[in-house]
Amino acid sequence: MSHLQPAQKYTEDLKNNKTIHCVEFESDSEKLYNAFVNVVRHGKNNNTYKFALAKFLLDYSKEHDKVKVNVKYKDIAKKFFDYYWLQECRYRLRQGPKNQVPLVIKIIREEFDEENYPYRLNKIKLKHSSKIKRCILNITNNCFDDVIPRLEDDAEHCFGKPRKAQSKKRIFYDYHAIEYRDSANNKRVDSKGGVRLNPYLINMLKENNDTLFIVVVFEWIKFLEKRNVGIPNLVEKIANNELMPRDQRKFIEYLEGLTDRCFYCNNKLKSGKNTHVDHFLPYDYVGTTELWNLVLACQKCNCKKSNSLPPESFVKKLEIRNEEHRNKKDELGMSLKTLWNENEFKQYYSNAMSYRFPTWCGPAQNDPA
Repeated sequence: MSHLQPAQKYTEDLKNNKTIHCVEFESDSEKLYNAFVNVVRHGKNNNTYKFALAKFLLDYSKEHDKVKVNVKYKDIAKKFFDYYWLQECRYRLRQGPKNQVPLVIKIIREEFDEENYPYRLNKIKLKHSSKIKRCILNITNNCFDDVIPRLEDDAEHCFGKPRKAQSKKRIFYDYHAIEYRDSANNKRVDSKGGVRLNPYLINMLKENNDTLFIVVVFEWIKFLEKRNVGIPNLVEKIANNELMPRDQRKFIEYLEGLTDRCFYCNNKLKSGKNTHVDHFLPYDYVGTTELWNLVLACQKCNCKKSNSLPPESFVKKLEIRNEEHRNKKDELGMSLKTLWNENEFKQYYSNAMSYRFPTWCGPAQNDPA
């Protein structure tokens, strides 16, 4: 029995066609639909790669009018980076136990090791293009050996056709791999290549995109919610490629009726653009824009605080403000009804701290606005 071959021998084997090769695809749309649902819902889940790959297939079918069947692993890796960078660097979601951190998260954290990244993903891509290239290269080379063969193998088992002979039809895609020849029958994909998608699958995913998207997101959330207890709006953080806050400035007139001072430094606010509306708990944590979490801040304090938690000393101050409106029928009173109970806000703050959201030190005393 041979062990995993060195890279040079692996490349030679590919050139000599010593790989599993198949070009026939399953075409029954109903069977493909059922296989996709079964693969997403069932099977062993050591990490969320399966859901990320399923989401990639759905995104790909939606974004391409014409079916382009040959897809490079590098293109899949780009989507993996988008999904996991947001979950790790923006939303701070836990992907598993501390001793079982998925490799894709380790790769991203090795490059993006700063405490806070308050920018939109598009700006991150412009600002840190070299870091992202290294991430995509490492994801391409190291993260697909298990999930690429497993998703297709699981799909073939749904058809009652475990892959043994080269004549068997592929269900989701064709790919090249070399078997390890070990007891687990593991495989290594050709990271320089890619997959050849089943065009019938892509058409089926295009026709049923909304329904199957819900299935994938639901199963992804089921996996993560056990590891992210108390995280608000988990659905939006997984379903959307990036959370985009509602325009909180529409609440400025109401908030100016409550106070004319910065919530943090207590300096008198100047009218116009120098008065900001701030999410007290970071928007990337709460995932929603509600009045109970909004305060007025001067430009200096808001820019310094950015996407961080304020010092704990300000929690009580906001609780007092909110409590004064809890039983009122004004906008803030109605917003407070979206919380389960009066302690939920404090629980959110404590939970955000435990999920590594950075904490702002607060304004310096006598700091002019």
